[in-house]
Amino acid sequence: MSKILDKLEYLEHHTEHELMAVEDHIKVSTSKLQAQEAISEGRIDELETKVVSNINGGIEKRLKQLENSLDEGLVHRITSVEKVLNGKISESVVAVTSGMGGWKLPFFFLFIMFIASAVGLYMWYQQMKRKSHLP
Repeated sequence: MSKILDKLEYLEHHTEHELMAVEDHIKVSTSKLQAQEAISEGRIDELETKVVSNINGGIEKRLKQLENSLDEGLVHRITSVEKVLNGKISESVVAVTSGMGGWKLPFFFLFIMFIASAVGLYMWYQQMKRKSHLP
């Protein structure tokens, strides 16, 4: 029986050593995993900042391209509308001015009327002068 008790004590002692070895191994593995986790978190943070900066840069670039294309489109539309309006205004000005005779003819007519009235007044004065016997 003592042999069995010795074997039992040996097994208990051996099991205790094995459990301590496993516990030490778990502690070492845990510390290594924590160190790797810290390193990985640093890398993940770096990658995250790179991705965010790349996305922001890409979005800003795309927005500038869209703004430029919209500006170009608006400028093109505005110039085409301006050309159409200028053409229509020019056509209407030509149509209105072609129907007009100008400013010279009415003034010539007024000048002739002024001369005719001056001659008529002079003739009337001469006639009145003969009738009234004025010197």
